[in-house]
Amino acid sequence: MGNSQLKHLQEARVGMKDIPAFRTASKVIAEEMQELGTMSYERAASILYIYENAFTVVKKHFPTAKCGTDILSKADQVLVELGCTANNTLYAQSICPDEINHGSGDIAKLFEKHMGEVCFVLLTLCAAG
Repeated sequence: MGNSQLKHLQEARVGMKDIPAFRTASKVIAEEMQELGTMSYERAASILYIYENAFTVVKKHFPTAKCGTDILSKADQVLVELGCTANNTLYAQSICPDEINHGSGDIAKLFEKHMGEVCFVLLTLCAAG
């Protein structure tokens, strides 16, 4: 975390207001702590700051955008209504292979953790130009 970010956090003293941003940042923090065994307060604050700002920008430019955990919750509700279970359903995904879509806390990872192993991945490659 840069000095300007830390100074901003110290001056603000208001805390986070965006629950989905906090939920997502908390999962990232927990996963990193589990992987590394520890985390500095500065690193945790940095992650919270990054997610709060990212969610603010997304909401500004894409006001109807949904958080991955919200999408997963809705999808799970529909799957339960349809009678889909881990015993009778194979999970496949078709998500752009860009690295931005496959990080910790992203929709692909959320679904994989929830549904189990990805049986197959449908990929499409295209180039905009």
